[in-house]
Amino acid sequence: MLNLAIEKRITQFNSFWLYRQESILIALVEWIPRAPGIVLRNWLYRSIFAKSGNFVRIQPGVEFVQPRHIEIGNNVTINRGVYLSSAATNKTQVGNNRVCLEDRVNLGFDVQINTFGNNSQIYLRKQVILDRGVDLRAVS
Repeated sequence: MLNLAIEKRITQFNSFWLYRQESILIALVEWIPRAPGIVLRNWLYRSIFAKSGNFVRIQPGVEFVQPRHIEIGNNVTINRGVYLSSAATNKTQVGNNRVCLEDRVNLGFDVQINTFGNNSQIYLRKQVILDRGVDLRAVS
C-alpha cells in the first residue's frame, strides 16, 4: 500500500514538472512575431506535441495544456487566443485524454478545446473550420 502511495506522488511530481517545462518553453517563443516566430514555434512544438505535421501555422498568444497528448496534422492553422487542453481535471494531473486536429483544420480566434476526466477525446477531422469563440468540451 505504501508503494502505491509513493508511486502516485512520484507520478504527480513528474507530471507537474513536465507541465512547468512545457509552459516555460512555450512562453519563451510565443511572443516572437511573423515568419521567424512561426518557424521557431513549429520547430519547438514538434518536440512537445504527440504529433505535429507539416505546414502548421501557430500564431502568438495560443495556450497549450499538456501538449504531449495533442496531435496536429498537415496544413493546420491555429489563430491567436486559442486554448487547447488535453488535461484530465487540472493542468498537472496525468490522464489519457487526447486532442487530434487532422489535416487542414483551421481554429479561429479565441477557440477553446478542453478535455476533462479520463479517456476524453476530441477529434476534428479533415477540413474542419471552427470560427471565433467556439468552445468544445469532452467530459467523461
